[in-house]
Amino acid sequence: MKQMLSDIKVLDLTTTVAGAGAAAMLADYGALVVKVEGPDGDPLRKMPPFLEGESLVHCWFNRGKQSVVLDLETERDVAVLGQMMNGADVVVEDFKPGYLAQKGLGYDAVSAANPGLIYCSVTPFGQTGPYRDKEGNDLMSQALSGVMEITGEMDGPPEKHGTPVGDYAASQSAYSAIVAALCLRLKTGEGQAIDVSTMRNLIWLNSAVDRINVNVYTTREGNHHPALSPFGLFYGNNGQSVIICGLNAKIWSSLCHIIGHPEYIDDPRYSTVSQRTANRFEVVEMLETWLKTFDNIQDAIKLLEEGNVPSCQVYGAKEVFSDPHYTDAQVGWLVQAPTPTSLQAKGKATYLTHSTNAKFSKTPGKIGQAPDLGEHDSAVTAQLGLRE
Repeated sequence: MKQMLSDIKVLDLTTTVAGAGAAAMLADYGALVVKVEGPDGDPLRKMPPFLEGESLVHCWFNRGKQSVVLDLETERDVAVLGQMMNGADVVVEDFKPGYLAQKGLGYDAVSAANPGLIYCSVTPFGQTGPYRDKEGNDLMSQALSGVMEITGEMDGPPEKHGTPVGDYAASQSAYSAIVAALCLRLKTGEGQAIDVSTMRNLIWLNSAVDRINVNVYTTREGNHHPALSPFGLFYGNNGQSVIICGLNAKIWSSLCHIIGHPEYIDDPRYSTVSQRTANRFEVVEMLETWLKTFDNIQDAIKLLEEGNVPSCQVYGAKEVFSDPHYTDAQVGWLVQAPTPTSLQAKGKATYLTHSTNAKFSKTPGKIGQAPDLGEHDSAVTAQLGLRE
């Protein structure tokens, strides 16, 4: 069976995680994705970690793509890119707003010749507005979206997320927007421009925005939920920790029995979620006192799970990559993916990485091989019917 996007031709003109990730997800489901790189290559090729000199960031974000080298500072290669756009279904780009338009390759110009083209721009702040031309990145978007202000301990400074969450959110958003636009094109035959920004996505993810309607301006709450208790990270001995989530009366009752204090079930300080939340620091102290009676936090987790209290260990990377659920072939969340041709020549055939973002029963995606720089220069021009 053909993959879902096997007839879709995509030009990836990106140099950052957000746009490159969106194009890679299209490749996962069968799209022909051509990565257009400058003479020095995609900057993602230079990002650590490296395996035998090859960037694993490049391997992941340029997976399943073909590579062609064009120098957009030359008229010839600008003309070649224009030809490629005329034959494409999708363009994903992350240049500064207006750069491609100055080259005659903006959406208005290209769509006149290719009205079915879906042209997705992925930038920090979007194509319009006061910040349109501002230099930006994921960290700045986290700061300006208010996400950092609500991240961290109550008495500590704002903190960034542990991953470039804005880039990843924009990547998923661009991918889903492109697929939605492809669905509409089936009905109308027309493409459109799509404006995706990391800032917009982080504001979309910032739940504190909703509370402004009731004049509540949320700040940092640490590792405990501001409206649920117990719901957070609790510490035991020797730096061990556990997530405990007491979402309702049934779970609270079970938890009280497990820790040996059934009297807390109907205690007016704790008998409802709102009362427990108002007294959440007492609840934290209560549970951490119990956890510190265990030398091994897994013994506490076992009791919690037996009592049907949602709980788990906090994993580090080693635990994630060794958990049998994640590496199980039927689950398939982590896979061995093929390395670029240059690495295969060195005897490194695969590397451990993420799987696709979803599991389809009839048309599963596949994590493909990242290209060497310019590996497909001749093949791409032939596939797209272009002259050398």
